[in-house]
Amino acid sequence: MIPSYDCYCSAHISDSPNRKTYNHVYNATTRKRAVKENQYKFYRSKEWKSIREGILLRDSYLCQYCKQKGITRPGNIVDHIVPVEYDSNLKSDLSNLITCCKPCHNVKTKWERNYYGTGAGNEVKNVGRVQDINLLVKLLDAHKASLESR
Repeated sequence: MIPSYDCYCSAHISDSPNRKTYNHVYNATTRKRAVKENQYKFYRSKEWKSIREGILLRDSYLCQYCKQKGITRPGNIVDHIVPVEYDSNLKSDLSNLITCCKPCHNVKTKWERNYYGTGAGNEVKNVGRVQDINLLVKLLDAHKASLESR
């Protein structure tokens, strides 16, 4: 635990006793899984940083999932269309990468957990890859609607 008072400027230091301390439990439990360790090393590499910047520029920093629905929304997340956890051979494949916004990324992550079986505590399923963006957007919209109806 890092005490919160170590990260405040002089204007806000007086509020520090009322603030919670920062906790690294997420990194220790989620990112240190043996399955994910190499994946997270890749995301910290120069190769990934270069690829990521290229994809953001290629897509003009616009969410490509929203664009398929006729919506123009900025995006700063580079998403693997087929998750790396499902097929690690596609981690550097430019045709498997797309710019997206946080709301789309959140919905897609939930969908991937259900469809591919990715994520902590899940077992990856033997299902077909969904690489067609138009189909994927329809599946994501249906999944989002089913979550909202619960």
